[in-house]
Amino acid sequence: MVLSSSYLGVYTQEEIEEIDPESFSPSSNEVSIVYDANHLIQMNDQNYKQVLKMLEDQKDAILSILFCDLENEQCREFIQHYEYLAHRLDKLGHHDLFFAQNDVRVSKGQLYSFFHYQYDLEVHALVDFLRQLKPQYPELIVTPERFDELRREQDHNFVMAISDNPQLKDQMMLSLVHLQNQNQHVKFTYIEDSAILPEKYQKLITQKMVVIRNAMIDDFELLENVEPGNDMTELEYNLLRALKSRINYLDLDNIHLYATFERPIVGIVSIHPTIHNLDKNAQFYKVLARFLNQGGLKLHPEFDYVILNGFDIKGVTHDLQLDESERGFHLIILEDAETGFRFEGNIMREKENQQVLQTADIINNFISMYKSKQLNQYFRSENKNDQAEYDEKGILKLTGHNFKKQTQQGREKPLYIMFTDEMCPLCDEMGVYFDKLSQDFQGYQFAKMNLHFNNPSSHYKHIISREGVPQFFIVNDPEMNLRFESNHNTFDEMRDFLEQHKPQYSESEKLPKVNIESPKNTHDEL
Repeated sequence: MVLSSSYLGVYTQEEIEEIDPESFSPSSNEVSIVYDANHLIQMNDQNYKQVLKMLEDQKDAILSILFCDLENEQCREFIQHYEYLAHRLDKLGHHDLFFAQNDVRVSKGQLYSFFHYQYDLEVHALVDFLRQLKPQYPELIVTPERFDELRREQDHNFVMAISDNPQLKDQMMLSLVHLQNQNQHVKFTYIEDSAILPEKYQKLITQKMVVIRNAMIDDFELLENVEPGNDMTELEYNLLRALKSRINYLDLDNIHLYATFERPIVGIVSIHPTIHNLDKNAQFYKVLARFLNQGGLKLHPEFDYVILNGFDIKGVTHDLQLDESERGFHLIILEDAETGFRFEGNIMREKENQQVLQTADIINNFISMYKSKQLNQYFRSENKNDQAEYDEKGILKLTGHNFKKQTQQGREKPLYIMFTDEMCPLCDEMGVYFDKLSQDFQGYQFAKMNLHFNNPSSHYKHIISREGVPQFFIVNDPEMNLRFESNHNTFDEMRDFLEQHKPQYSESEKLPKVNIESPKNTHDEL
């Protein structure tokens, strides 16, 4: 999801010192720095000077400012992630990283003119960007209290090394620093005396590196031992597998662990903003983990299992059309970045009096149906009708739900499909050609798909993601298609393309060239 009206400005202490504080002239002498409940500084023209003064006393301080129009719906959605990250990093002790928000409706602020870094923000890139600004380093745990605090306050599993051999300490630290640099989202720690750990942990440790399980999700499996391997590459692979073992809570902080889709992912998705918070709803998530363990992991260990924060990871919510108004949980399987399956129904309600059938059995049956190929891939669709619908010009309307059926073998005529988007100006212009040719070439069935509301199959989605819209294909069957490619996007080029590949039904369809003004090629702009 791209938020085109949000910009992020980042200033180091050295850059701040180059800005003349006298250039900021507050309208009142009574100005204060206001923090909201999420540790965000509410910045405006009146308090910039005070904020800069405060940072002078902070060594290696970093100020992150989000300029955002709060009347914009996407901005309001994005700022929830920004607030969450500010709260989370403050909770983890990053007190020299300051987060601020500036509402551009009121004022862009004096600092806006000093912007040196701005771009259209993508939600999934926000954590990466800010983590790079403030890298983490392995933390030495010296007290039982700190160990317990990390286990109970970390939203995710964390890594702990046992550095109890002074002769190997330097080598251990080199390995930890390397792993931390490669995995900034993961919390790395080490201890020098295992006696500070509870006895039940001491008995389970068999290696010099372990993954400590998240107490909010998993209170029955305390840790995973990490095999050292023969080299650093093998150690890192073993570590990542250990981090993904069992059942994990998946959000923006650790989604990178699953980005390669080494195995299909079975997930229970929570969406509604009031239930996605781990701190407030730990008991719900422990119940979900127990269901996934009973109905999934124990019976089908060849899958990865997650409880997925659909409130943060909007792409999954959007593509699978999960109901964001529901205060419940959804069951899905993600095969890769383009292929998803969903259980039709809500597997668990938030209120205890809204009972459903055995959730573990539902999970087991759903996975078994997937393994026996009884599930249909789910595509985002504006409706659930798989029957053919036509507009007033006789053009077939394709949706995510009917795409597979309408593009299968056995059609009387090949399809000529236009993939369009209502936010694309060139699509409107090329659509004029498309509509005109639909009346002239009766040997084809012309069809359109609006990608703003629908997803096609992965084959087409890959090409569209790479080349943009509009895109045009002649489709004889799902495996045989021809793409219209042009540098000029003229009516005659499209007409000649259709003429060249036209089914040999009748010579009467050969038409004289028609002089229609061609739109400019704006592919690069799009």
